[in-house]
Amino acid sequence: MTDKEIIESARKTLLVSYEAIKKQSQNLPENFPEVARIISENKGKIVFCGVGKSGHICRKLSSTFSSIGSPSVFLHPTDANHGDLGLIQKKDLVLFISKSGNSKEIKNVILFTLKEKIKTIAICSDKDSFLVKNSTYPLLTVKVKEAGPLELVPTTSTSIGLALGDALAIEVMKLNKISGETFGRNHPSGNIGAKFIKVEKLMRTKNDLPLVLETDDMKKTLLEITIKGLGVAGVLNKKKELVGIITDGDLRRNFSSILKNKARQTMTKNPITVNENTLAAEALSLMNRKGITSLFINKKHTQKPKGIIHIHDCIKGLKNAD
Repeated sequence: MTDKEIIESARKTLLVSYEAIKKQSQNLPENFPEVARIISENKGKIVFCGVGKSGHICRKLSSTFSSIGSPSVFLHPTDANHGDLGLIQKKDLVLFISKSGNSKEIKNVILFTLKEKIKTIAICSDKDSFLVKNSTYPLLTVKVKEAGPLELVPTTSTSIGLALGDALAIEVMKLNKISGETFGRNHPSGNIGAKFIKVEKLMRTKNDLPLVLETDDMKKTLLEITIKGLGVAGVLNKKKELVGIITDGDLRRNFSSILKNKARQTMTKNPITVNENTLAAEALSLMNRKGITSLFINKKHTQKPKGIIHIHDCIKGLKNAD
């Protein structure tokens, strides 16, 4: 085959999967909303069970559901038949994925759930299969041909199983009102985790805070800016509230009279601030928009500074989390 022929063939394979998922989206099972609510209200864990390629899809979906706060595990049917059925508890939901619904490896698992009266969900394309007939909530998928010349390699069927499972996960996430903060707690590392790092984790505090009183002279202010090395100093009133900020730019603009002034005469009033719960990514975006390099971080609902973050702190923190 030439490169052109390979590319054209690959496009056809992708289009077959695309059309299959599109067909499934137009033929969602009527009980799909009910199943989403059942999963949302489930008090136990979700046990995914499948064999072969369907088993790999189960592993992925189990991980997805756990990430949105719905505890989940994968149970291999072979292991289940050799003692691991004890993993399944009364409050659990067992979610099977199988194209035919007649795989001999999952039959004993199905019989166990029937005996123990454990609720089951089945993603399957054969309404007359053993799995569908013995499941509490069957989710019938559309029947499609597998991609490829033999029409045997699991391709479109696994794509549908994965897509339908992902669609379930998203609806469960919405029903459970999973917030970005909750999602972030379950993804402390990687690119997703980086999106949920708060400035509180990266900010400089206590002795690293460049602060002066509004009554301090500019000699002391200059020294504070120089020692802390951020090119900025926050100005506090008698109540220790942040009322202004002095930057390198302020020093240059007031150079002729700078040594005669107090901090309050040189400062810029009402500086831009954030609170400790602000996401680092949001702080970085704010600094870029405003053309500033540092942000004071106030205690929530107050004007009292708790920390300061430099643009380089944000960049470094987000990079290290990636």
